[in-house]
This record gives sequence, C-alpha cells and structure tokens, in this order.
Amino acid sequence: MIDKITAIEPAKEWWRTEINGVPTEYQMPSILGDIDAPDASFDLIIAFGVLHHIPNVSHVLAELNRVAASGAIFAIREPIYSMGDWRHPRKGLTPNERGLPLPWLYRKIDQMNLRVVHKQLCSFPPSARLAEKFGLKRPYSSKHYVILDAVLSDLFRFNYSYHRPGAWKKFAPTSVSLILEKYPT
Repeated sequence: MIDKITAIEPAKEWWRTEINGVPTEYQMPSILGDIDAPDASFDLIIAFGVLHHIPNVSHVLAELNRVAASGAIFAIREPIYSMGDWRHPRKGLTPNERGLPLPWLYRKIDQMNLRVVHKQLCSFPPSARLAEKFGLKRPYSSKHYVILDAVLSDLFRFNYSYHRPGAWKKFAPTSVSLILEKYPT
C-alpha cells in the first residue's frame, strides 16, 4: 500500500494533488541535484528515462541512495549508449543528453551497496521498426512485443558498445531496465 507519493518534477503542468487517490507532493529539482528529504525516507524510487538528462548523475544517484530506506526498491530504466555525438546538434535530443555506459552503471550500483534483483536489456531498434510496421502505437503495452524485444535484446547483447559508429553496431539493445534493492542495514 502506498501512503504518499513524492515526485521531483520540473513540469508544473503535470503536478497533481493526488494520483489514483494517493496524496502527492511535488518538488522542483535542485540545480545541484540535492533532494529535499531526510535520510532513509523512501521505500520505492522510480527513475524511468530521467538520469541520462542530468549532468551530475553521480551526485543524483548518491542522493537517491541517501533518501532510500533500508530494503528500498529502485526501478530504473535508462539508455546505455552514447546517443550520437553530443558535441553536435542531434535531432530530438537535448544538447548534453547521453546514455549511461553499462559498465559504469554497474560499478555505481555496486558502490551504492545495491543488489540487482532483476536486469533486462531492452529497446532493440529493429523491434521498434517492427512495431511501427504492424501499427503498434504503444508497443510496451503489448506482452508479446515486450517478450520479443527482450529476446532480441538478449540475443544481440554480444554486440553492445557504448559508441555505435557503424550500422552493424546499432543491432544491440539500447536500454537497460533494473530492479534494485538497497541492502538492509
């Protein structure tokens, strides 16, 4: 049972007083990445496609870990490739947006004393093209699509690299979904 939701969200138009009957409190993000909450105050932390937008992601991860209670669950989904050459304009991306290198992310998880409960490579580019071809507007709402994408991502995990200079290197998963648990203290 969820008693309260706290969201760190810059878009005030998304702010609500409740979500499905659960009281919701919103905070504007701090430019430094500090979180205005006491230590060990959250049982669940969700960050889907957020961290790769933050320039000081190491500090933000440390803050998330600080506010996570013992035994807290983290649900994270992030891109794991460079997303092109960020020194030049990239269509549809913010200027400094870049994925998190998978080895770096795993080192951070270890340093934060988090246990990987589940990890799944995902977002295999040809899967998205297939979804478009078959008219799936929300492919991740389809159990069959999710399974297909996971299988293809696993099959092509050998081809993973952070930088993807050639067409062949694009046949690799582009994201990782993680369920983590903060080791009880």
